[in-house]
Amino acid sequence: MLFFKKVGDNLTALNAVTDEIGPAELNNIQELTYYIVGLAGVVSGAVQVEEAHVVAYPGTWAPNGGPTTVTADAVKTTKVSGVSFVSRVRVSTVMGGAGVDVWALGR
Repeated sequence: MLFFKKVGDNLTALNAVTDEIGPAELNNIQELTYYIVGLAGVVSGAVQVEEAHVVAYPGTWAPNGGPTTVTADAVKTTKVSGVSFVSRVRVSTVMGGAGVDVWALGR
């Protein structure tokens, strides 16, 4: 089942997270792509795709790949293949100058 939705809006603070992509959505897809969109004015910052074994896990989530540096007025993608139970994106280095939007595409 295909889905495309905005999961993070103008995230700036350290450890700010997107909405979770949970079991109901991940159950029927083969690949999840995050579109990481640096807003105008971003001068520094990075995000990290993460996964966990339960929804709303309160502890430290497992990283999936390495951090993605956010660039002003630019889109970067990160693909997650295979099985995850819950996925999200977290600001791993505070955004300087402006924020980041994150969109998710499951297919």
